[in-house]
Amino acid sequence: MKATKLRRPIGPVAVAGLLALLFIATAAIWATYALLIDTDSVVNTFVAGENEIEIEEFFSPPPELKPGTVIRKEPSVRNTGNLPVFVRVRADFTSSAAEDFCEPLDINLARGWTGKQADGYYYYEPILRPGQATPALFTTVKIKAGTTPAQIKDFDIIVYAESVQAGTYTAYNTGVWESLNNH
Repeated sequence: MKATKLRRPIGPVAVAGLLALLFIATAAIWATYALLIDTDSVVNTFVAGENEIEIEEFFSPPPELKPGTVIRKEPSVRNTGNLPVFVRVRADFTSSAAEDFCEPLDINLARGWTGKQADGYYYYEPILRPGQATPALFTTVKIKAGTTPAQIKDFDIIVYAESVQAGTYTAYNTGVWESLNNH
C-alpha cells in the first residue's frame, strides 16, 4: 500500500498573512501609480526689467565767447528704469582746438565720479537706484584767460552715457562693464 500524504488545510494565520501580503502589494502598486501620474502646477510671473537712463543737463550759453568766459554746463544722468545700474559718461569736445583754448574739465571727483579712465569714460562709482540722478559730472566750462579772441571758435561738448544693470555686483569696477567693453 502506498503511503499518501495528507495535505494540511491552510490555517487562519496563513490566510491572514497572505491577505496582509496582498494588501501591502496592492498599496505599493497604487502608491507607485499615484506618484507617476501626480501633477502640480506653479505660476511663475516674470517682469522684464528696464535698464534706462536719461542725460539731464543745465546749460546756460554765454552771449559771446571770449577769453576768461565761464560757461555753466551741468550734465548728470537719471535712472529712469526700474533696475539699479552703474553709469559711465564720456564728455568729448567736438574739436581739438576747443580743448586747447578751454581749461580741462573740473570733474566732481568728491561727488562719486572717477577721473577720466583709459577707455575715455568717467565712471560714477555708487549704484544708481531707480529714480535717482547722479551729481553733475562737471559744472562749468572755462575758456583760458590767455587765449586770444582769434583762437576761440564755436564748439560743443558731446555728453554720452551708458549704463549696465548692477545685478549682484557691488562696485563699478568689478567686471560689470566687461560685456560692453568686449563689443
